[in-house]
Amino acid sequence: MATETWTGTDGAAWSGWNTAGGTIQSNKGRLTPSGGYARGWWNSQATHTDFDLTVTFKATGGIVTVGSAAAATDWWAPDVGHYGRFEIESSTTMGYISMRRNGTELTFAYAGTTADTTNGWTTRVTRTGAALKLKIWTAGAAEPGTWLIETTDGSPYTISTDQAWLGTSAATTDFDDLTLTTGAATASLIIPRRPGRGLILR
Repeated sequence: MATETWTGTDGAAWSGWNTAGGTIQSNKGRLTPSGGYARGWWNSQATHTDFDLTVTFKATGGIVTVGSAAAATDWWAPDVGHYGRFEIESSTTMGYISMRRNGTELTFAYAGTTADTTNGWTTRVTRTGAALKLKIWTAGAAEPGTWLIETTDGSPYTISTDQAWLGTSAATTDFDDLTLTTGAATASLIIPRRPGRGLILR
């Protein structure tokens, strides 16, 4: 599992990340759009297909994207990967929410969630095999037991670089308390046996 809390000097770069518009502010990872977008991508994990990503974010407008993906060549959404897309209608309403793959919508929900403009939201986005799930709740509150979106995608792919993805459009967005767990990449597993009995290759 990898974690990120963006501690550091205000104005500093995100250590270990590549960003367009990313700085540290008040021990949070801030993305400040320029030309309509800002994004950050973090090559922190081994090659994988499955992932479980949780992060808190605060914004008063625009679109926020969160997932496991390879970097976009432009804009605020990734070229390759699964991610949640959150459309913030105003400082008080979280509106249209969708799960996407490579920019294509798989399914959506209209949350109509009242925003906590002090704390923002926490989201959790997961993929296990073909199953994709997403939930979102007010930051600081208990994680809900049910998922807002549950869908499937039968076209698996492997992410080998830039495994954590954060993006935003139109409004400055602050991120905090990110955790990322990955797995299920195909690889040989070598298990040592007792001396003189060689190796088991699975």
